Amino acid sequence: MSRRAAPRRVTMADRAAMAGREHSGVDLELAHAEALVVPQVDPAAARAEAAAAERVVRRRVAGAAEQRELLAMLGLRSADPAPPAPPRPIAHGTHRGYVAHQRRGEAACGECRAAHSAYTADRHRLTRVRRREARDA
Repeated sequence: MSRRAAPRRVTMADRAAMAGREHSGVDLELAHAEALVVPQVDPAAARAEAAAAERVVRRRVAGAAEQRELLAMLGLRSADPAPPAPPRPIAHGTHRGYVAHQRRGEAACGECRAAHSAYTADRHRLTRVRRREARDA
């Protein structure tokens, strides 16, 4: 992110130094407070710039580990990947449940296998009907 520094303001300490005189402790505290003024950064612009930098890294760096490391070095993301989410419950007795078993690498339960068989048979039946209609048309 590029931040343009605000032009330096003349502080009370600067004025006292130019005048060649000392100033009180209260003036000195005010001078320090004025010197600590931080330039304002538009949060929306900062987010947009960070998102653009992240897109460039994702496009040009191969490998998820290298991308995470580079984004962490740039201060855009944490180096540690997020912990995996807990597995969702399976809708047993449905084709979706059968697919969930497959995705987890498990053997499907009897209810899910039966639902998958019915789903597959229905798909094959529909395919045969459509082919027959296309051929007869």
